[in-house]
Amino acid sequence: MAEASAFLTAGAPVGPHLADQLLLPMALGAGGHFVTVAPTLHTLTNAEVIRRFLSVDIAFESLKDRNGLVAVSVSHRRSHL
Repeated sequence: MAEASAFLTAGAPVGPHLADQLLLPMALGAGGHFVTVAPTLHTLTNAEVIRRFLSVDIAFESLKDRNGLVAVSVSHRRSHL
């Protein structure tokens, strides 16, 4: 209950359990960004694993309201041919 209350008062559109799930589709697609609550250790670990397999940059930036901006930038694509 406390976790739900903290998310609702944070004002971020993406919760801590959705943030890690959005990283892979964004890395496989065209990239993008979203605002979330402070990233969990699971989100940070997932970002590192994705970085090791794909040519992407995943950046975390703290915002003044204790939320964070997550940006996924897709570099060049590797050819699978």
